[in-house]
Amino acid sequence: MILEQINIIEFVLLFCTAFKLIYPRFNKPIYCANAEQNGQLAAWSIDLIRAKWVVLFFCLGFSSHINAQSPHGPDFKVNCADCHLTTSWEIPYDAWDRKGSVFSKTTGWQIGWDTAKFSHTKTNFPLTGQHIRVDCRTCHESLVFSEAKSDCFACHTDVHQQTLGMDCTRCHNTENWLVDFIPELHQDNGFPLLGAHAVASCTDCHTSETQLRFDRIGNDCINCHLDDFQATKSPDHVKAGFSTNCVDCHDPAKTDWGTTLVDHSFFPLEKGHQINDCTACHSGGTFSNTPTDCYACHQADYEAAANPNHQAANFALACTDCHTTDAGWMPASFARHDADYFPIYSGEHQGAWMECVDCHKNPGNYAEFTCVSCHQNPETDDAHGGVNGYSYNDQACLACHPSGDATDVFDHNNTAFPLTGAHQTAQCIDCHANGYVGTPTDCVSCHDADYAETSNPDHNALGIQTDCATCHTTDAWNPAEFPIHDNYYPLNGAHAAIANDCAGCHNGDYNNTPNTCAGCHQADYDATTNPNHAASQFPNDCTLCHTETAWTPATFDHNNIWPLTGAHASVPNCTDCHLGGNFTNTPNTCAGCHQPQYDATTNPNHGAIGIPTDCETCHTSDGWMPATFPLHDNYYPLNGAHAAIATDCAACHNGNYNNTPNTCAGCHQADYAATTDPDHTANLFPDDCTQCHSETAWVPATFDHNATWPLTGAHASVPNCTDCHTSGNYSSTPNTCAGCHQPQYDATTNPNHNAIGIPTDCETCHTSDGWMPATFPLHDNYYPLNGAHATIANDCAACHNGDYNNTPNTCAGCHQADYDATTNPNHQAAQFNTDCAICHSETTWSPSNFDHDNQYFPIYSGKHEGEWAVCTDCHSNPANYMEVTCTNCHLNPTTDNEHTGVNGYVYLDQACLACHPTGDASVIFDHNTTAFPLTGVHLTTACIDCHTNGFQGTPTECAACHTVDFNATTNPNHTAIGIPTDCETCHTTAGWAPALFPIHDNYYMLNGAHASISNACATCHNGDYNNTPNTCAGCHQADYDGTTNPDHNANQFSTNCTECHSEAAWSPTTFDHSLVWPLNGAHANVPNCTDCHIGGNFSNTPNTCVGCHQGDYDATTDPNHAANQIPTDCTQCHNENAWPPS
Repeated sequence: MILEQINIIEFVLLFCTAFKLIYPRFNKPIYCANAEQNGQLAAWSIDLIRAKWVVLFFCLGFSSHINAQSPHGPDFKVNCADCHLTTSWEIPYDAWDRKGSVFSKTTGWQIGWDTAKFSHTKTNFPLTGQHIRVDCRTCHESLVFSEAKSDCFACHTDVHQQTLGMDCTRCHNTENWLVDFIPELHQDNGFPLLGAHAVASCTDCHTSETQLRFDRIGNDCINCHLDDFQATKSPDHVKAGFSTNCVDCHDPAKTDWGTTLVDHSFFPLEKGHQINDCTACHSGGTFSNTPTDCYACHQADYEAAANPNHQAANFALACTDCHTTDAGWMPASFARHDADYFPIYSGEHQGAWMECVDCHKNPGNYAEFTCVSCHQNPETDDAHGGVNGYSYNDQACLACHPSGDATDVFDHNNTAFPLTGAHQTAQCIDCHANGYVGTPTDCVSCHDADYAETSNPDHNALGIQTDCATCHTTDAWNPAEFPIHDNYYPLNGAHAAIANDCAGCHNGDYNNTPNTCAGCHQADYDATTNPNHAASQFPNDCTLCHTETAWTPATFDHNNIWPLTGAHASVPNCTDCHLGGNFTNTPNTCAGCHQPQYDATTNPNHGAIGIPTDCETCHTSDGWMPATFPLHDNYYPLNGAHAAIATDCAACHNGNYNNTPNTCAGCHQADYAATTDPDHTANLFPDDCTQCHSETAWVPATFDHNATWPLTGAHASVPNCTDCHTSGNYSSTPNTCAGCHQPQYDATTNPNHNAIGIPTDCETCHTSDGWMPATFPLHDNYYPLNGAHATIANDCAACHNGDYNNTPNTCAGCHQADYDATTNPNHQAAQFNTDCAICHSETTWSPSNFDHDNQYFPIYSGKHEGEWAVCTDCHSNPANYMEVTCTNCHLNPTTDNEHTGVNGYVYLDQACLACHPTGDASVIFDHNTTAFPLTGVHLTTACIDCHTNGFQGTPTECAACHTVDFNATTNPNHTAIGIPTDCETCHTTAGWAPALFPIHDNYYMLNGAHASISNACATCHNGDYNNTPNTCAGCHQADYDGTTNPDHNANQFSTNCTECHSEAAWSPTTFDHSLVWPLNGAHANVPNCTDCHIGGNFSNTPNTCVGCHQGDYDATTDPNHAANQIPTDCTQCHNENAWPPS
């Protein structure tokens, strides 16, 4: 069934060709519509009418053998009957729109009704404008109509080079390419063409080599006017830190930079602050960081204030505490006065005063106040009759009436110092001589003089505390107690019985009373005869034997001081020990009395061998002998056989205890020398017997090598001790592996032990049986063996293959072949990381883990779960898995239709991912939830215009996109004048224009008359914002030159207008004559400048008296100044007020 595979159109063409061969006489040329659509001209020699019937007959005849296919493609869902009839393929007249005769662009022939125009109104692309007259084939290159693209760029070259997006209909229509709504476009893009921008040429802003590429400039003023910003010097915008958002100060609807839009709302200029001279506050030409606190500007006012003196009164530096911004500092209030000092805005004194000096008569010290200026006598005295402590003075008034209310009387008993005793009748002024606030309550503050004047006892000398209440009461100084007597001398026993009989001890003199026993009881001591204390030289510290209760009974318990035992107990006389009757410094140590006996010892010499002077260590108090030597072990320990003769001192010492040796050889050298098995001397055995022998006996003797170094494995079979103990040296034989086997260690090459730092402790890997077999338990120090590696831990050759020096330690080092051989997926093609551990574990290759959902895109969850089978479903390019495709599954026109009306939509894979990061159609990227909400022109900008390099990490600052616009600005040159690249300082997202220039003051301060033309930029700039002068003469030279009264040029006045004029207007003007020559007295009243500046000459006017008054001097006759040669310095006799008096 070959015919079943042939497209019906191809079959018809085949039939027609055959028909021509059969009927050659039909040779009239006709135009075939289908051939035209395929770009071919068929010259068929058939009659059109007959051909149609033949074709129809042929088709009907073979209909049972032909399975027709639509030439419009399998996705074309329009029913054939919607366009065609059963009688003909022609499209009926009423099925399409007739727009007049249509001619083929290929042949120039008129196209028949059935081929002229498909009814495009039934599609999603109605034909309008120029599209109506376009040949179908111009857009439809085949009969599969869906293959024709509906976007402009499919047919029309983007002459704007992707600077205006992909939606041509934003600016153009189908009639022509002309754009006749430029202002509206700019308005929609957020940059309305206002003011100077309305008359600017497009190329002034949109500069490119083709004049058709409209690179994004940026809607902010600073994008174009940075040069203006940076070049402005009056005020200097950069130095002043002005905002680069020009519209903050400038009106984009105007044609010049003039402005009155400076928004000073952050510090309202009202009342006293309502000044026109910005420099009054913004000194030095800087407008940034100007302080807003009162004191920063008004420190001089604060310090100069004298009524009241703010500094003296320590007033707060915040002026607003008392003042408003009204000019002249008045009215002012001091509301804190009520809470901090005294109620004057409330209470009884509210309204009773007019100004501060009513109460504070001394304006230099507001700590002083007066009450008696208003509360006068005798009325005040009369009102206080019978009031204890009353005193007619200001401080007393405030102390008694702290709130100023006569009924609110101060009650001392409600304070921390109630008045009792003699205090109740004291006058207030007696205690409050220095005022009533802060009066101390401790006794000494008032009674310090009384305290200091005491002499019996002298309180100061004795250091008696100044708290009088300790001994005295408020009733009077006497009677008094002395409860602190024990601080000076405790009264116990018999003394306590006379505690209240002060005279018993003091006898009226409290200054020099002794505090020792002898001080009072020396007579009792001297009169004692049993025993005679004086003769026996007993100490006069009675408490050694007596108590304070009574003289007797008295005790002297020698055992409490030094017990008398043994020979000491039989000492007949105390003076045998207490030599010379000295009972105070008698020693109580053995050496204290027996040092001579100790020093006289010779066998052994106690001092020479350092035996302690504590005799009782070896001796008893019964006698010097017998004695023991328990500290023998301090000199030589007695163990074993030595212990058995511990009490037989002569066995070793032989009566000589001074030079007894303490080494084995010292006593047993003869035994050593006589030993033959083994011959100790021949074998150079050490003479330290303890190495083999014990102290118990010579035999049995052992040499336990295991106690020194165990012999195992190959070591156990070493035949001769000298194999290890070379040269018979048993003393310094090494006991570490490296000590004997360092040469073997150094000679290793596979692996080179030294090179890879294997420890010299051989037993880590080897046993004493032999070098092989060996283990390598420290493999993990070089490469941890886990998972599958652990299972071959003992199969070294599997990885090392006999070479242990250069084994790689990375995955790819061993498994590169596995990586290269992997095809599902192809690791090389996908450029997977060669670090296998990212996806695989060390246990086995699979299962493996590739966290696609969290690292890239959810495919195991969400809307795409189960929607794919293999990676290449989405990663069409297996050579680069960074490339993804969405459009393989999300086809057009369905996708386009689903996004109708979606701003910024573009049918691109990256765009799909950016807008639907989770793959869920309902989870749509909302630009307004990001740090860059879309406003103004950004709302209608295609996403791809900004996200040309993808959707990740797109910068949000203006300059990131609009640097080209910024750098291209020339009037002003933004870069040259240092306008900030923060476009929004001057521009809005609505469009580049209109724009403001709120930072004009950064370049040139607009004050006074300048401020009134702040929005008339052209007045000063005249369209050129690059070279506008910032000096007075730069703009006003003509005004200067034209001035005649006085003539500024002739008099060489300064061209710095500000020296005399303000920015508000040319006049009134000020000329601070005092800076040149002060005008005082009669000079101040001279009506006209030319009275002194003769002829209008302001440059060389004399400044001496005689320079102007020579005529007056010469005309003086009484006295005749010239004749008398009076000096011409008039000031020696006259003042400036008048000639006389002089």
